[in-house]
Amino acid sequence: MAKRLLITVRTEAVRAYLNGKTELRIFGITIHIQHAHSNQYQVILPDGSEIFRIIDRGNRKLSVLTI
Repeated sequence: MAKRLLITVRTEAVRAYLNGKTELRIFGITIHIQHAHSNQYQVILPDGSEIFRIIDRGNRKLSVLTI
């Protein structure tokens, strides 16, 4: 069940990033997307812990790393 939730959150975070949003509310939790390094963005929980890192490779190609 936890793995399914993680996949759902990852999918929705990527969708929000591609739509230019910096905030996502899912399952009653607000998740933030913030710039980390060049072409890299952190997906952060409300307590400040990073769960994913989105790497923008250009031309709508993305890599997602689970932290």
